[in-house]
Amino acid sequence: MISSEFALVETIRRLAGKARAPVALGIGDDCAVIDVRPGEVLLHTTDCLVEGVHFRREYFAAIDIGLKAVAVNLSDIAAMGGRPVAFLLTLVIPGRARDGRGNDTIQETGRDDERYLLDIVRGAIACGRKFGCQLAGGNVSSTRGDGLIVDVSMIGAAKKGCVLRRSGARPGDVVLVSGHPGQSSAGLALLNDSRLTTHDSRLRTASSIQHPASSLRAAHLRPQPMLALGRSLAERGLATACIDTSDGLVQDLGHICGESGVGAEIDAAKIPISRALRRLCSESRKDPLEFALGGGEDYGLLFTVTEKDFPKVRRLKSPVPITSIGRITRSRKVRITGCDDLRTSGFDHLK
Repeated sequence: MISSEFALVETIRRLAGKARAPVALGIGDDCAVIDVRPGEVLLHTTDCLVEGVHFRREYFAAIDIGLKAVAVNLSDIAAMGGRPVAFLLTLVIPGRARDGRGNDTIQETGRDDERYLLDIVRGAIACGRKFGCQLAGGNVSSTRGDGLIVDVSMIGAAKKGCVLRRSGARPGDVVLVSGHPGQSSAGLALLNDSRLTTHDSRLRTASSIQHPASSLRAAHLRPQPMLALGRSLAERGLATACIDTSDGLVQDLGHICGESGVGAEIDAAKIPISRALRRLCSESRKDPLEFALGGGEDYGLLFTVTEKDFPKVRRLKSPVPITSIGRITRSRKVRITGCDDLRTSGFDHLK
């Protein structure tokens, strides 16, 4: 029995063996690094959105599905300090299912609607253009399941010697996070459960929402990859380790610590909580730290810097705040001070 998503990845990593040229960095980071020409390396990552797991049509417009599918892959490029170049898009479309007698039946759910699928593609192309990369190919296939799958394979590039990795954190380094963790998971909670707020949450696009909680829903529907910040950290040699916050702050910090062979101590009081999240939690009697520490899909950057370089990070121009939340330690464990009995384990596809 598979114990967790990350245990499975570790087993696959052992099966794959050590990276060999031209692969400079294989399994274990946000992107694979491929050394193909002098002075520059290619970055390659892939991620998918699965209907019923990552999105539901009740609140996700088709164009937002395409936008997010590309954005989450761009976030991996950002975490490595690279720039996006091009992407491939695969659509796995529900087509035929089996009835109780084992016969093929056409699904009458509109899931093969061409306009809907093309709106997903339009969203993907629009997100790519916004961040400087183009749709260069892909694949169309079908499934006998009842969920649509939107898969993106993203190609990026970075200066040789300037790639950010998860494995460089050292004891004494400062731990920083960009943006406001927990926004996306709180937005998902709003979209899934209208009881969390007295306001109507049955909305399909981020742009149509007027209530202050719109920022929470927008964070989930249309995440913004931190590409400029990632490149600044990489090209200035500031970050000793970096990851994007896709699985939850505590879990993602655990990935940095695991790859770096270190631990970390985080002060819960320093976690930046947005006003919108505080308001939601005040109305629903929830602790905002549950969202901020354990909630995933924020797609900010979580990174470490030396004490010496910390003032330089403060001078960086960033569209979102960058907050110091703790230190790297020798303990090989992630310790959170100032919060008790909170679920901070993050997301795992196989649990």
